[in-house]
Amino acid sequence: MVSEKTLETLGIKKIEEIEIELADGGVAKRFLGEARIILDGKSLTTRVIFGNETDTQVLGTVVLEELGLAVGPVRKRLIPVKYLFI
Repeated sequence: MVSEKTLETLGIKKIEEIEIELADGGVAKRFLGEARIILDGKSLTTRVIFGNETDTQVLGTVVLEELGLAVGPVRKRLIPVKYLFI
């Protein structure tokens, strides 16, 4: 989820409105778009959620998996992992 202001500044267009479940169990409506993400020299096109000002900006698990990355909990860094196709 990325702030709406940031996505609009980058020229990302809203595609559709969806309902999402929040970390606290609540439900909210947000817009969905598509963006090109480049991280550590890897690039992909993925869906992004337009967050509001109070939403925490996060890089979701789907994007991390598609980039072959995981969160290293000890050092709090992204670490490379093998791709898993199941």
